[in-house]
Amino acid sequence: MSSKENSNIVNSTYKGLLAVTLVLFSVFIFKTLLFSFEIHSYEDHDKKLTENKLFAEDDNESPSSEGDSTAIERKKNSSDKQNTEQKNIIKDLTVKQKIVNINESSEDELNKLPGIGPKTAKKIIDYRKENGAFQDKNDLLKVKGIGPSKLKKIEDLIKLK
Repeated sequence: MSSKENSNIVNSTYKGLLAVTLVLFSVFIFKTLLFSFEIHSYEDHDKKLTENKLFAEDDNESPSSEGDSTAIERKKNSSDKQNTEQKNIIKDLTVKQKIVNINESSEDELNKLPGIGPKTAKKIIDYRKENGAFQDKNDLLKVKGIGPSKLKKIEDLIKLK
């Protein structure tokens, strides 16, 4: 084989590889552009919305049979129950605990503090009668039954004056 034939073979191979690469790249770009958009029907979209309960069925629909009316009624009851539960959760989160004055509070008011039961409330009142008003929140540690952890739970819920 002559050098001229070798040169022609190399050129042909190079051009062939270049052509194959160009074709593969074109196919890749074509497939990417053609199939990059997912096609959904409206039915699929509606199904997803109802499965995720983003939209409830229209309450004004007239049921076609008795089974439909019970299903709608069940859905309404379930919705009402969820609304009530959500309102209760919101109420629990937004209601603030009343601040209790430990120098003037009654046994009932002290009982409302977390971790303070009737016995401990009585001990607080007895301590107050024997030693006078609490000067500092940490003075509660002198009451039998109140330790550092219980004081930490109630310190934001009590005041001295």
